[in-house]
Amino acid sequence: MKRFEYLLFALCSLVYASCEDDQDPEYEVIGVIPTVIITSNTPGSLDLGATYDIDITFYSPNVNITALELVETIGTGTETIIETVPFSDFDRFGSKVRTFNYAPPATAQAGDEVTVAIRAQAANGLSALDDFTAVISDCPSASLEGTYLATTMATTPFDGPYDNTGSPYEVTITDNGDGTFDITDITGGLYGEFYAGIYTNLGVAALPATFDRDGCGVSVEDVPEDPGFQGAFGDNLLDATGIVDAMGNITINFTNDAGDAGTSVLEKQ
Repeated sequence: MKRFEYLLFALCSLVYASCEDDQDPEYEVIGVIPTVIITSNTPGSLDLGATYDIDITFYSPNVNITALELVETIGTGTETIIETVPFSDFDRFGSKVRTFNYAPPATAQAGDEVTVAIRAQAANGLSALDDFTAVISDCPSASLEGTYLATTMATTPFDGPYDNTGSPYEVTITDNGDGTFDITDITGGLYGEFYAGIYTNLGVAALPATFDRDGCGVSVEDVPEDPGFQGAFGDNLLDATGIVDAMGNITINFTNDAGDAGTSVLEKQ
């Protein structure tokens, strides 16, 4: 009977010690993999110049997580670790949440496929990740509203060329909410700076316009000339077409009935 009691006591001691080990924060289980889950909605396309919030939940019940990594891979290239968040004493009991901010690299090209991942590194050398893949968009889906610096080169029928590449002209674009946009000078400074300076006696000012956007393209037709010009020289209409690039910059080509023609590159600020 005594021998049985000793055996029973020894068995209980082992079970108790095992339970105590399970609660020991320093106890590491070889082979256990941590868990990380992206919980935010992930985009199918990425705009250059934009920043995306990536919400995650992560946990590991039996092994310490030592670091979280934000990782990107462009196409079939090698992965790049964008950000590392180290943990020296991660409390593994219960899940945790965190938000990473991801901006597509400026070196990416429209059409590039980008894989973005969040990886959890564990103290036992194992890791786990959750990821999503998106394509760099041809042009931003966001509004064009904002301030731009316009670099313009234009020819004029009587007053010589206009070139403000050394001192870009500021224009503002306002979103009307219906697919149209107002711009303070569709000529990127030809009227608002050059003609306004030459024909001050006529009260010439910038040439505002309302243009349409269709995907990556913008256009406007029959923009009436500045009232000062109209009063002195009669009606003169201007047409313009443009392309929005992946960075949100706009290249606009314009011509009018009098022979003015130019190209403005609008760089978003």
